[in-house]
Amino acid sequence: MDSTGAVACPPDQLMARMNQEASETAHCCGLLGNLAHLSLMIRRKLALEQRLRILPTTRPPLFYDL
Repeated sequence: MDSTGAVACPPDQLMARMNQEASETAHCCGLLGNLAHLSLMIRRKLALEQRLRILPTTRPPLFYDL
């Protein structure tokens, strides 16, 4: 314990904690990247559906068309 009352962490525990936080941050960034891709796919699907409403003679979109 230092003069502020904080308990000092051993260096190996501190490094493990820093690595864990870095891993969690990278995971969150990966999720955000997937979110951007998902958002793009949803916008494309909505645009396709809107075009198909304008041209009613075409078949409805299938999921694998995206």
